[in-house]
Amino acid sequence: MRTLAISSFVFIVCLMILAAGQASGQGTTGWGGVLALRSSTRIIVELDGAKPVTGRLVSASVDEVVLNVKGRQAEFKRDSISRIWLASRRSRTRRAFLGALIGAGSGFLIGAAIVAADRSDPLIGAAGVLYGIPAGAVIGAATAGTKKGPLIYQR
Repeated sequence: MRTLAISSFVFIVCLMILAAGQASGQGTTGWGGVLALRSSTRIIVELDGAKPVTGRLVSASVDEVVLNVKGRQAEFKRDSISRIWLASRRSRTRRAFLGALIGAGSGFLIGAAIVAADRSDPLIGAAGVLYGIPAGAVIGAATAGTKKGPLIYQR
């Protein structure tokens, strides 16, 4: 009975620690977090009922945020902004390498299936790998983009 009580106590304490970590790790600050950002920081602004906008911060005041979006300045009023995230870029090199690995595996499987179906030359599997590597690398590099980082502001 005593072991059950100690185990229950330890379990509840662990749950409380996890819950406290989740609550503190959300990263939501007030508007002060937006005001503290340096200019030219890449951010993603989510507006009420609109698609998120990605750009570089030009300035932030208590009333609005000004972004440089594709060479043009865009102003967003604070009351129309629901969330702001830091934007982080995905590594184009890492994505190309991962795409090359996936392409090599896919090319090998396709080549092996052709060899098994036709009982043809086994080098077709190697050719599938050689075609799959550059195709996968190009697709992987092309899919690298911007993703949402830590949440800075939430209304």
